Amino acid sequence: DLVVADDLHSFKPYAVFSGGKMVASEGKLLPPITRQKRHQLPRKFQMQPLTPEQLKIQAGNSSQAWVIGLIPHQIVTKKLLMEVPVVNGCFTPAPEKDIAKLMVVERHKGTGTVGLGLLHGFGLQEGALASSVAHDSHNLVVVGTNDRDMLLAAQAVAELGGGLAIAAKGEILGSLALPIAGLMSDEPIDRVAEQLGRLRQVATELGVKEEYDPFMTLAFLSLPVIPELKLTNRGLVDVSQWKIISVTAN
Repeated sequence: DLVVADDLHSFKPYAVFSGGKMVASEGKLLPPITRQKRHQLPRKFQMQPLTPEQLKIQAGNSSQAWVIGLIPHQIVTKKLLMEVPVVNGCFTPAPEKDIAKLMVVERHKGTGTVGLGLLHGFGLQEGALASSVAHDSHNLVVVGTNDRDMLLAAQAVAELGGGLAIAAKGEILGSLALPIAGLMSDEPIDRVAEQLGRLRQVATELGVKEEYDPFMTLAFLSLPVIPELKLTNRGLVDVSQWKIISVTAN
């Protein structure tokens, strides 16, 4: 198999060969795909209903928090100590400081466990994004600027039986169903690519920085073996210390 690219910087594929035959050229698939018979898929998305109380990050007596810092084009993150606004005793997202709230919810056995954290550098200025593609446990990961849209996006993914969703101002702006384990679609590849492209555009319009693929970035924020800070349904993980830590920095 072989991939031919225009250059090694953008690495945009020009042609793809498989088994010695060209199968894609200039972004288009060449051989026709025979659609297989569709089977009824069992619903495996088991998530307890979420409540606003579960999204509160208690600040204690501190206004300083440990924040996951994104690095462009990397899946490693930074452990940042930042001043974060506190409202009614809880840390709150601050879009003007590029600080969003992050949530990971267990979705396989309905245990109801929820991990909360804060994210810096994503660029999101409004709304929320949710995804059931979240390495390695593939729980539900949600990032947002407010709790209402985070709950709405999370519920949308749950109702899809897994997938991606974006919410803003109390409305779902777009979604993509991934009914196969919450990870894959059984729709034609061109249709999935079109839907995913629209979601990426919506995310950009909501402020997500262009150097980040919105859902690919989310997918690695819950992988607790990649330094420095990651979030799981059990809580915020300091990978360097190999332990769960509090969001509050005392």
